[in-house]
Amino acid sequence: VRPSAIVIDSKYDQQLEASVRDQLCEIAPLITCPMPSGRRIMQNLGVSDYLVKPVTQQVLQEAINRLAQPIKSILIVDDDQEIVRLFSRMIQAMSDQYIVRKAYGGVEGMALMQIQPPDVVLLDLLMPDIDGLTILERMKTIPKLADIPVIMISARGASESVASSIQGTLSVKKQNGFQPIELVHCIEDIVENLN
Repeated sequence: VRPSAIVIDSKYDQQLEASVRDQLCEIAPLITCPMPSGRRIMQNLGVSDYLVKPVTQQVLQEAINRLAQPIKSILIVDDDQEIVRLFSRMIQAMSDQYIVRKAYGGVEGMALMQIQPPDVVLLDLLMPDIDGLTILERMKTIPKLADIPVIMISARGASESVASSIQGTLSVKKQNGFQPIELVHCIEDIVENLN
């Protein structure tokens, strides 16, 4: 079986020796593009942890414990009132020392954070008014909110949630170059799949 193409994460492309790259190109066209994991993208965006719903009390407790800093006040930001109520109960069951504040949307969450910054934010990713990634970006521009840990929570996995935010270049290499019509077909296929 001969592959149609070989795809390599662009971060590893620079580590390949030229001779290995040439050998791969002899087998099939070599495509390099960024292939970061969703979790790694979230970390690069400043998310301390990423939890997928349904979230158990144990998973939530472990995420809070991983922050490795004293936590007293927790802000829950989610447009689903039942989820906010559930997380609030879970947190209160963990310790009566936690002060829990609740926001039922992104706008309300940002307002509460600016009035009284919490020690950690539990932030829903998908909300109708302002999504979690936008809130995270805004927090990074406000000095008193920039360093607050954020635990992102979503019904979707991290990879699905940030697929549209993966940016980078795509490079296609073939050992003996492309015939003009091959190159046209390759570009057409890439553009068609991007749309």
